[in-house]
Amino acid sequence: MGSIGYDMRTVDITYMNGVLYALDVGGGTYTLVSIDPITGAKIAAVPITGGTLTGAKGITAVGDELFLIYGVSASYCGDACGSAHILGRLDTTTGALASLVNYRNLDGGFNHDFSALSTSASGQIIAHRRASN
Repeated sequence: MGSIGYDMRTVDITYMNGVLYALDVGGGTYTLVSIDPITGAKIAAVPITGGTLTGAKGITAVGDELFLIYGVSASYCGDACGSAHILGRLDTTTGALASLVNYRNLDGGFNHDFSALSTSASGQIIAHRRASN
């Protein structure tokens, strides 16, 4: 495996349909980088769009779709909501992010700052929360 030809910094990776997808949060911008797992070469790098992202922390695949856990800036949502509590669907071609669930707004005050995403063998998305000290 050689160089991917792209300087990634803070990365989370998932695999879907023969391609590695990396969520790169280096340099203050969020980019979806697709990588050939055999050669290690970058296939594409597209900026993630769809709001003022902050705290994007996890990416996972379910079937033919990518999902991201993230927050948005206070100027975008009107309050201090930068913690990663929104689940969105990510378009692999355009980088467009569509919000699906805002966990902050669910009944019972479910206000967690998630730290990662994964997928069970049955296709269920699992949001991981860092334990409090």
